[in-house]
Amino acid sequence: FENHSEIISVDFGDNVYYVGDYAFYGCDGLMEIGGHESISKIGAYAFYGTQWFEAIKDDVKMLNNIVIGGSPDLTGFELPQNAVSVAPRAFYGSVGVESIICNENLLEIGDEAFSGCTSLNEFTYGSKINYIGLNAFENTPWLSAIDEEFIIINGILIKYSGNDVIINVPSDVTQIGDGAFYNKSVENVTLPKNLFYIGKYAFAQSGLSDIDFSNCEIVYIGDGAFEGCPNIEELTLTKSIKYIGTDAFSDCKETLFFVEPGTMGYEYVTKNDLNYYFTNVSGDINGDKVLSMEDVVALQRYIASLTEFTDKQKDIADVDSDGEISMQDVTYMQRKIAGLI
Repeated sequence: FENHSEIISVDFGDNVYYVGDYAFYGCDGLMEIGGHESISKIGAYAFYGTQWFEAIKDDVKMLNNIVIGGSPDLTGFELPQNAVSVAPRAFYGSVGVESIICNENLLEIGDEAFSGCTSLNEFTYGSKINYIGLNAFENTPWLSAIDEEFIIINGILIKYSGNDVIINVPSDVTQIGDGAFYNKSVENVTLPKNLFYIGKYAFAQSGLSDIDFSNCEIVYIGDGAFEGCPNIEELTLTKSIKYIGTDAFSDCKETLFFVEPGTMGYEYVTKNDLNYYFTNVSGDINGDKVLSMEDVVALQRYIASLTEFTDKQKDIADVDSDGEISMQDVTYMQRKIAGLI
């Protein structure tokens, strides 16, 4: 409804939970809103330029439990105790703001929420923040003053400021934040065990060529996370992944993806016509994703007690699924290689 000056009131109804970016921006006749109790997420500048927004005289402007803006005269403030999120661009370009104290109930900080606050020197955050959006603190003295390669808030890596091309992400990181490695010249990245989230544009436009998801339980990969990373030769999309955003691997046309049937990874690569191969190939003991005579020889050596197998190799070697590793499995593998089964 951007710039619809004729709108003077809006009733949202019980089922509306999200109001998007610029939804009512510039509706300068809008004086009243109602039925907004179910709204739990608000986009950037959703109500800017409305009489309703300007009529809020509080230093920190809120709708429900969402901070959507502030008084232009603010220099320092503490977020109200009932605030659980800060909307995208809520304080964008607020050049007079010098200090901010978050409450302990705050959970989310949206995209560019404090970007361009060029006087912001002090920012005190609470322990419950679990999401920080893209460029939330861009161009602030507070961010620039942090003299660390890995800038981490509550397990969220919001920015990598180093220059290494081989990266070991710290073990306490559980989320790679939005744009954390954007346009950084990194090549090889090792992820920590407890990582579950890779945000939007996290590695976009980087020189990334090698990254491995197998050491962790990735659940979420955001929009454009690996956009502009054509140098990744191969990547296993593990079955733990439940969401892959739009254009997450849009430039990985030469990448060979390893996926399992019925998983989100398989759905993504087939939908986007990407190169893929199935993981967990029955009998693939040496892990090269192909059943071959090398695997047969390895199995024969194991049966003859000339080598040891890991538990995973034992599971893969039992190709006939009878619970035992025997010459029967060798015969099965040979027949399969020969195309007889």
